[in-house]
Amino acid sequence: MSGAINEGLVDGSALEGEDVIVIRSYAFLDRIVWPGERRDPKDSRQTALWQKLALNTVRDALTSPEANPDTVVWASKEGAVATHTPQDAGAYAARTADRTVVKLPVGAWAAALPHPFEIRYATRDFDENVRIVSRAAGTPLSLLQRLAAADLADLHQLSAHDVILLKAAASLDGVAWPQATFTTGPQQGFAPWVSAALRASRQALGSSGLSVHTSVWATPGDAVVTHTAGEALKWLIDEANDHPFVRLPLGAWAESTIDPFLHAAPTAE
Repeated sequence: MSGAINEGLVDGSALEGEDVIVIRSYAFLDRIVWPGERRDPKDSRQTALWQKLALNTVRDALTSPEANPDTVVWASKEGAVATHTPQDAGAYAARTADRTVVKLPVGAWAAALPHPFEIRYATRDFDENVRIVSRAAGTPLSLLQRLAAADLADLHQLSAHDVILLKAAASLDGVAWPQATFTTGPQQGFAPWVSAALRASRQALGSSGLSVHTSVWATPGDAVVTHTAGEALKWLIDEANDHPFVRLPLGAWAESTIDPFLHAAPTAE
């Protein structure tokens, strides 16, 4: 971080979400040694021109109206290019198949930023729905984007179930089990046990057995769904004494959650 500040790439006294991604990109690019080059790690050096061009491209890409979780910056010794869709990324990768390039998934990194550094992308067809669902759940926009990146939510087909899933994700995301052996994956991902519990939650919400008593019991190694008070009691007696757990009261949440789209719909004249 000090290197990026000293080079004037970011203002250390007023960091924004874009600055966090620029710093992360700087740390990554600073370790790159192109084929045919040699570098003594003890040598002091200034940021190379190609690195400055790449970092400026990162900032421009994140502040562009086209910025979204698919935004990627491709850096090379000759310059840097930003793409904003998987199709454009694939086309660029094909055009540069004979060249060494560095891929910076800055859109995905930005989507994983916590409050207050989260970046609000420009409005697209589904972005207003993303904001409606995030607001209804009382969670940061970035959490819903993380669910989408993990294939746990479809930003084009959001519903009241996604509000409940966001509540579940917020409840689980910060849990650290005693003597846990699980680790999170990429920054924008979830720990395996969290993903398992969220997938169980989505299945439970779509089940014909859903009731006010429906719960998901998340443990370090498994996720169990119960739909009745009797099933919950049996699980508590038979299994709960063996390990810690987090109970997600999905049925109660579903009972009290108002469809945010009905609530947000304009009143017919």
